[in-house]
Amino acid sequence: SQNNGINNGEHFQIQNLYAQRISENKIYTTGYIVNQTSPFLQSQTILGASVRSTLETVKNAENVLATPLIIFVPQASQVSIFKNEQLIFSQYLEPGYQRIYTGGFPDGAYQLTIKIGTNNPIYRFFSKGSALPPDQATQFYLLGGSLTNGTISNANNYNYLPGTLGIPVLQAGIDKRLSESIALAGDILLSSDQKSVDAGPIFLLGNAFVKTAVLVSSRNNFGVYTFFNTQKNRLSVSVILTKILYQNKTPDYYFLNNLIDNNSVSLSYQVSDNSLLGVVG
Repeated sequence: SQNNGINNGEHFQIQNLYAQRISENKIYTTGYIVNQTSPFLQSQTILGASVRSTLETVKNAENVLATPLIIFVPQASQVSIFKNEQLIFSQYLEPGYQRIYTGGFPDGAYQLTIKIGTNNPIYRFFSKGSALPPDQATQFYLLGGSLTNGTISNANNYNYLPGTLGIPVLQAGIDKRLSESIALAGDILLSSDQKSVDAGPIFLLGNAFVKTAVLVSSRNNFGVYTFFNTQKNRLSVSVILTKILYQNKTPDYYFLNNLIDNNSVSLSYQVSDNSLLGVVG
């Protein structure tokens, strides 16, 4: 539950109340649902049902979520692999083609420096984790139901559960890998109130992860979104920029009618394997 500002903030209203089942790499949900997949549509509460894919229960996660790393060792040698000059793998390997176990590699996308004995180093691009969907596991979601007054800031009547507004909503999204370092994400929303679509690329650039999207609605709302994250050794920096360039505001506080800019910066430092310091502004 959370305070939604009703009655001068003296009351609380339940925003999430749902039942969930995980089966065969999919999550089924029914109840009061807040969908946080789209970068623009994260505030509405919908009474309905949804299904979405998940990588949390995938079998052989190491093979699915990480780029295969196979190298040729010309003769028995010590193989050392570095990320940003930090040693993350070292092992004596026999000659031939060897598949490197990357279970201990950190999540993210970055360039590897591979040193095989005294030979000149070689370089490989590597990604691991769910920042980009695997080639063979396109991610999706589908959500349908009725919009509730969970997104109305000034309701005349107070209820512990958000009341439905009689506005049917269908929302769907997809996240598909296009190449080694690029994916495409998009969301579409259909309702009797209005329609919208947002889409944009997700890509890896060196040690940086970037996600961008553009929003267009049937009521001439227009906005842009950018998420940027980069890591250097133990330091991580993230920036979120959401700019609503134009919107046709209405008195009702339905989703997409009164969007606001949302900008933030966060810093985190990995003190140890089990300790992290961070600040968000």
